[in-house]
Amino acid sequence: MSTFESNSVLKFTHECSVNSKIPFLDVLVENLNNGEFATSVYTKPTSADNCILHADSECPERYKINVLNNYLKRAYKVSSNWNSFVQESQRIKQTLINNGYTNRFVDKHTRVFLDKINRSSHSNNNTVTKQLGVTKQIFYLNQMSSGYKADETALRKIFNQNVRVASPNNSLKLVIYYKNLKSCNLVMCNNPHGRVRTVSKTNLIYEFKCNRVECIRLNNVRYIGETTCTLSRRLSQHLQHGAIREHFENVHNCRPTRLDLVNNTNIRYIERDHQRLLTLESLIIKFEGPIVNQQDTGFSRVLHLFH
Repeated sequence: MSTFESNSVLKFTHECSVNSKIPFLDVLVENLNNGEFATSVYTKPTSADNCILHADSECPERYKINVLNNYLKRAYKVSSNWNSFVQESQRIKQTLINNGYTNRFVDKHTRVFLDKINRSSHSNNNTVTKQLGVTKQIFYLNQMSSGYKADETALRKIFNQNVRVASPNNSLKLVIYYKNLKSCNLVMCNNPHGRVRTVSKTNLIYEFKCNRVECIRLNNVRYIGETTCTLSRRLSQHLQHGAIREHFENVHNCRPTRLDLVNNTNIRYIERDHQRLLTLESLIIKFEGPIVNQQDTGFSRVLHLFH
């Protein structure tokens, strides 16, 4: 024991290698006979091989692909030889299978990962350099649902049609991400359930009122609609087609923006029963006669009566 340690509250420990091997964090370092070192991924013997994201988790598929890619990327960077990488790849595959992933899923995306590695190595050996522009990412927080793929397709279509870059060498990339609402609720507030954003509400009657100069003087340039999905998703659909977009194109010679719809849309009623929701929408359109609805569907609505 050193003099410094005997006079301090700090206690220093050390670990001896076993068979010329010693773990350091997540890396196993091996001292070879020729004076060199070999490294590989280290996993504790007591590890339960639990995956950070189970295959049955409700999330976009690319999140699950990223789990596999992160495992493989760590194995590729840490492993000093190909045999160590292959052994770690087999362990990764077994870990994911134990957590609900299929053999086909793991094999498919492992091949994709290796193909990227090969292409990257080939491009690094190429002496010809190209002048690359800057790719800027725009992040959008979306709400997770069973129809998230359709949401992402619609959002990317809107993004590609309405956003351009000034320089031809540069590019934009839309990154759609999701946030687990349960994590937000870990911080207690006065209301433990938190407040639901207006655009996140469902099963409702909504009203859009055009605030352009040409329409402010008219009191009834409105659109009444109903939706059982989130109001946010319904507004995204209006950006692609429908009465509101036709109104902007025909009257204002432009397309509506997301900000136009969000700032000028409010909720009239919330009704869980779908048939009552349709009936309520029909009655409001019949008696209030919003102009934007008339341009699209007129006054007529077919009501389905049940007894």
